[in-house]
Amino acid sequence: MGIGIYSEASSDADYSQGDFTDPITVTADGRTGQVVERILYVHNDDSTKAFTEITVQPWDSVGDSHVDGTDGWAMKVSPGSLQPTQSGWDGHDAGVAESLGDVMLSGVAGLAIYAPFWLRTEVPREEDIQSITEIKLRLAYNETNL
Repeated sequence: MGIGIYSEASSDADYSQGDFTDPITVTADGRTGQVVERILYVHNDDSTKAFTEITVQPWDSVGDSHVDGTDGWAMKVSPGSLQPTQSGWDGHDAGVAESLGDVMLSGVAGLAIYAPFWLRTEVPREEDIQSITEIKLRLAYNETNL
């Protein structure tokens, strides 16, 4: 498969890549508004490939309003294993790609690495019940065959 997003630091916890049969889901109370934060991991399960310069970006495939904060909805990414404080989140812009740093997911040694990042979803108040399916997490990276 190669590079992917995982719910846990375990190869048994991967999400679908492209077919959305097992998507990342966020449930929030739109009546009162809510912020949901969760840790996710980027992982390489192909020992014949190396992935560097990895970025993660929330992306709305029909426009940016559900990720960039313009309509009250916002999604932010923060690299690392420590959950950011509010002031930490203030240093990240909604809808913007964030680098996972100098993580190199490559070869047999790279199979043990799960690069953590936090995903923050902000849902505004007084929202109707809805299922929004056009939001995706976009991974960008350099790939090298070993």
